[in-house]
Amino acid sequence: MYGNFVAGTVGANGKPVAGEGFTAELAGKPGIITVTFLPGWIFTEPPAVVATQIHPDKDDPTITPNTLSNVVIRWVTPQKFQIVTGAPNGLPLARKFSFVAIGIMGTPKK
Repeated sequence: MYGNFVAGTVGANGKPVAGEGFTAELAGKPGIITVTFLPGWIFTEPPAVVATQIHPDKDDPTITPNTLSNVVIRWVTPQKFQIVTGAPNGLPLARKFSFVAIGIMGTPKK
């Protein structure tokens, strides 16, 4: 049963811009970001994580974003997950994204 969630938005610079219950930081290269759940917001098992890239991040009807630009969730644990945002050529590229992590919060199972 899924009953708790953490949701937020992270800027292209790897810093949180909306939401609560998490921190975020660049993991080496631009476009690779680790999101860590704060104490009290940790899950018992790896949560279901859904994410989407936000690009170009402005209301301009003349811009048609390339749908090959995407976001990939590399791994998920009860305490954190890692995201890669990318360019149309498949390489990591710093982009804003939003996410929802859904699961049961509590002490992680062994």
